[in-house]
Amino acid sequence: MKQCIYMIFGALLLFSCITPVSKENVQNKSLPSIKITYPDRDKLEDLFLSEIADSIRYIPLETRSKCLLTGVLTAAVSDKYFFIKQRYKLFQFSKEGKFIRQVGNEGRGPGEFLLRKFIINKSSIFLFPRKARFLEYDFNGNHIRTIKNNLISSDIEDMTSTNDCIVFCNAVRGDFIADAQKKDELVLYDPLQGKDIRKLKINYGIQKKKGTGHQKITGMQLLARNKESAYYKYIFNDTLYQVNKDGIVPKFILDFGKHQYSIDNAYTRGGKNLNKKLRDVITIASMTAFNNHFILSCTYHDDNDKLHPFICTLNINSLEVRYCKPFIINDIDGGPDVPGFMMENGIFPIEAGSLKNDSRYYHKRFPKEEDYYKKNFKFYTLFDTISENANPIIQRLFYNDTF
Repeated sequence: MKQCIYMIFGALLLFSCITPVSKENVQNKSLPSIKITYPDRDKLEDLFLSEIADSIRYIPLETRSKCLLTGVLTAAVSDKYFFIKQRYKLFQFSKEGKFIRQVGNEGRGPGEFLLRKFIINKSSIFLFPRKARFLEYDFNGNHIRTIKNNLISSDIEDMTSTNDCIVFCNAVRGDFIADAQKKDELVLYDPLQGKDIRKLKINYGIQKKKGTGHQKITGMQLLARNKESAYYKYIFNDTLYQVNKDGIVPKFILDFGKHQYSIDNAYTRGGKNLNKKLRDVITIASMTAFNNHFILSCTYHDDNDKLHPFICTLNINSLEVRYCKPFIINDIDGGPDVPGFMMENGIFPIEAGSLKNDSRYYHKRFPKEEDYYKKNFKFYTLFDTISENANPIIQRLFYNDTF
């Protein structure tokens, strides 16, 4: 299973179009600065799930011909439902895993769309199918309205929600550069008022050269959410911003030093040329915000073009940095370990077949700990009784308030 996850992780860090920017790396020198470097791989610490979460629940998703889920999945949860995105489709399940419906219709015809991203708030689902628009649906699958205005670019890099508002960053890269020049880099949009509340202007001299092989590296624009705020980071800007109705405020500097991806590489073509530019560079694949910490899922690119993933935890109070192994060890119930880049929603879809072929997750993992096996008997019997061709099982984490 881990080999499959590493393949996904590696794919996340590969590319399609890049962002040419000016040579000014915007920083606020008065902000607290957190230095991040490449750690000694032999000294990476174990990060245990019990440090972050109090409990785990496993929910098998109903398997039906209308909702066969395979490949890379994106999941979100509301008070009553799970929402699972597979490629261009969005499926809705109950909290018990029962299939309810497909939200909207996939396709290119009238009333159809190819879903790129989605978020949920207390009562609505917001879908982004490109074409500079959001589609709002209610939890009964009804289309409420289409939101289209001059704030939304042809493509957005990431989106989240906070305070019932939509936070999205317009894609500042590749084929969307010309459109991005006319937009804001980051927007906090209130769908009830139908207007933007806060915006972050693009501070880079963006241009596109014809005939240039542009690339995108995962982690160029990152969003994370925690309670009443969202957080934003752009690869060419060392500043991490806090975003809420009060404003878009610089929080602190992430200083990668010599491992910073250089904006001088902006026009680098793909393949081996880009790999050379990434040597000795640290990139962030995902960012998760908790009450007192950030978890950055990072990758170091060595001189042989090999990727070395690791987790970096940041204590936002003490500014302490901790370097950990890329998988968070499940010491709560002995079930699957959790990759750092899957932490944001506390929801991790697990392929049933992957556990069937991995004896590590059976009681042999702790052959001498009879009490442990008895404690987790339900966990093991759950996976023993599920077909290898069944829909994934949702591993849901319930985070504590102290991490």
